[in-house]
Amino acid sequence: MKCWNCEDIDLIWGGDDEHINEDGESNTVSNFSCPNCDALVFFYHGTRDTFTPEWAREIVANEPELH
Repeated sequence: MKCWNCEDIDLIWGGDDEHINEDGESNTVSNFSCPNCDALVFFYHGTRDTFTPEWAREIVANEPELH
């Protein structure tokens, strides 16, 4: 993902956190930062199962656990 301010700089992924909204629904918040202008981007999205197509869920389910 490119920085909206710098336009040609790739954002650095900082991690994912679980967020519970006012309705008690669980969402994921991914945070990114720009190494050039220090902009911070917080991307709120549903859980992996919500937006992952069935064929991709099957692939992930068959992958070995990473420890």
